[in-house]
Amino acid sequence: MPRVVGLLSALSFLWALFGQGVLAGDWPQWCGTPGKNMVSHETGLPDSFVPGVKRGAERTIDLATSKNVRWGVKVCDAFYSTPSVAGGRVFLGGLEGTNGVFV
Repeated sequence: MPRVVGLLSALSFLWALFGQGVLAGDWPQWCGTPGKNMVSHETGLPDSFVPGVKRGAERTIDLATSKNVRWGVKVCDAFYSTPSVAGGRVFLGGLEGTNGVFV
């Protein structure tokens, strides 16, 4: 169950961050900045979202059943890091089967 919660938390962060198609600034580490204050200066972000129905075989979601979501995809079985955003890309460390992955 902790793996599922971790995955949902990471995907929820990504969905909330990119749900409105907003190009966000970098969030290069846990808590965002070296100050660890978890404050983003982004504006116009949605205050809620509905993640949508999962498509198991495709490892994606049905966007027609979501709200404030641009995309969503399962990238590994479990996450062991918080997402980092840098240069318009999202980076995650996790586990796929028995292999550690960086995606």
